Amino acid sequence: MYAVPQTPPHDMFGQWGHAAVARPPPTSF
Repeated sequence: MYAVPQTPPHDMFGQWGHAAVARPPPTSF
């Protein structure tokens, strides 16, 4: 898992719509 930029969770999930389903969400937050 690469480093996630400092963005709100909803913004990250917005871009990771398909990625969140393929892999569990990052534990950054």
